[in-house]
Amino acid sequence: IVITVVSIIVQLSADRYTGVARMFLRDRVNLAVMAYFVIACVCGVWISLSIRSDFVPRVTLSMMMVMTTIGLVGMAPYFAYVFRFLEPSNIIARIRRDASLIARTGALTTHGPACVEAQGQTLNAMEELTDLTSNSISGKDKIIASRAVDALKDFAVEYLDYKPKASDGWFAIGDDIRENPDFVAMDPESLADLVKRRTWVEWKIMR
Repeated sequence: IVITVVSIIVQLSADRYTGVARMFLRDRVNLAVMAYFVIACVCGVWISLSIRSDFVPRVTLSMMMVMTTIGLVGMAPYFAYVFRFLEPSNIIARIRRDASLIARTGALTTHGPACVEAQGQTLNAMEELTDLTSNSISGKDKIIASRAVDALKDFAVEYLDYKPKASDGWFAIGDDIRENPDFVAMDPESLADLVKRRTWVEWKIMR
């Protein structure tokens, strides 16, 4: 029941907001609860097959009853957690927080592959916030649109705090950035200008 209901809710949210399924699967609470229910179901099947007319594993059966009780009682709180997790405002805040953390880590590292990967993840996070803004405006949801814009603003302000400490590799146009549609259409001179001025993040936010 829990897995089915949660899957439907996540799918409905994923149709409206990109990246929701990925965020859901990265959350430790969701993973722990899903794992608990799967393990409990598997244990229940094995116990049902092990019971005979002349043999009843009382200790194991008692443990299974405890697991079942915990699962049934925990359904309501977990549903409340999922609904709160999938609230648009919480999704926006989570995207902004992850983007800031990834950008800070990538900007302050000098390791090439790690820096390029962080660039791509930061770029994806900014595009998710941009898509949220566009979709909310199209759906005439002014509150969500304004929160998404505020999230981009907050991300930009935080980014400017640690930008002076960023490595030179962070401002180079990596492979993940170059493959983005907004950057693919740019001529080499414009890309070189972004590298020289160290402003690819700001340029993407303004887009």
